[in-house]
Amino acid sequence: MKETWVNDPGKGIRWRGFALRVALGFPDGPRAGMAALGFLWVQRLINKYEEVRCDRFFDADRQLKK
Repeated sequence: MKETWVNDPGKGIRWRGFALRVALGFPDGPRAGMAALGFLWVQRLINKYEEVRCDRFFDADRQLKK
């Protein structure tokens, strides 16, 4: 499965130092995932906690091919 991350979890300090790190997956491509307001809302709600870091990723293989 090819995944597309909004922020690369392997990059530096962003993910370090948090008590809980969450990866929130969307079962479609980035275009549909960014349009799903509930998906974005859940990420923002999780990130309101200072000790938690949440990022989202998308399953790009499920996109419709032209």
